[in-house]
Amino acid sequence: AAVDTSAPALVPEKVLARVVTSLCALALFAALHEVERRGLLFWTGRFHPESKLLTFGGMALVAALVPWFPARLRAKALLTGSLLVGALLLRWLVVVPVSLAWLAPRITRKPWHNWQKLTVLLGVWVAVPVLAWFAPRGYGLRYTELGLYWTCLPAPLICLVVERGRGQLDAAEPLDEWLYLLAFPRFFMPFLQPIG
Repeated sequence: AAVDTSAPALVPEKVLARVVTSLCALALFAALHEVERRGLLFWTGRFHPESKLLTFGGMALVAALVPWFPARLRAKALLTGSLLVGALLLRWLVVVPVSLAWLAPRITRKPWHNWQKLTVLLGVWVAVPVLAWFAPRGYGLRYTELGLYWTCLPAPLICLVVERGRGQLDAAEPLDEWLYLLAFPRFFMPFLQPIG
């Protein structure tokens, strides 16, 4: 009789590890929600109250479900979840971080000097707030939330350029760099250091 090897069975240790990982993710976000509900967690200034529970729930769901995806799909699932959380927080302004995440790997792969790559990427980083000065006000645009995300971007952008220049990212796919720049913690808490 032929044995089907296309879908390997999960060994109990892996299932237990996934269950523990998912439960820890849910417990962490439940604890964060409770701490925030008591007013002990600083959010992004004018964070919209109607989105808090939905955002915490979305992050918990992403963190709890990703371990259950096949290993080859986890990065895509995490990126999709991160974009959903980003869209919850930024609404349609999530297009701005997505555009930069699309641009950054293309620029870092160019055969330019590092200073040229940094000039382009940091120039775009500076141009966005300047353009926001001319953007319409009073339409529910979430500039504060975008500002929190945007303020913390120079370190990861510099890291991508420098590490690619050193050859440390030769094996990295654009998906890895997108996930690096769009990881959902970047959307709701300040990450001044690169996420490694």
